[in-house]
Amino acid sequence: MNYSLISFLTSFLMITLTTIAISITSFISMETSIDFFTLFKSAIIYLPAILFIISIAIFLIGFFPKMIVFPWFYSIYSLLIIYLGDMLQLPEWMSKISPFSYIPQLLIKENISATLFILIVLVLAISALGFVGYNKRDIQG
Repeated sequence: MNYSLISFLTSFLMITLTTIAISITSFISMETSIDFFTLFKSAIIYLPAILFIISIAIFLIGFFPKMIVFPWFYSIYSLLIIYLGDMLQLPEWMSKISPFSYIPQLLIKENISATLFILIVLVLAISALGFVGYNKRDIQG
């Protein structure tokens, strides 16, 4: 449970630090810098997708600990599909497997709450199942 909390908080912290770095770089190198809060909203919207992959890891640790390598492959798959899927002209169903394909485009779509709400509910449910599975395992410590 502690490591899960650390991974959730670290994800938020890394997005925040990245946004600060981009904001500072924007301020230094551009005539009109990009507003920090615009950058932060554009970055933090990816947090539910990141937490979804972490929740899959929690679930697998709870029920199938030998399959813990799967979230790494899933992360790499998501990265490749999001960045190279259009260029390679892959079918759309392949991108729908990645949680990052469900992240709405913040500046284009006005109603973003439904998709993010569903992702957050999935994160909570999958994580809770993983905690239940972990607590039922026969682990002596």
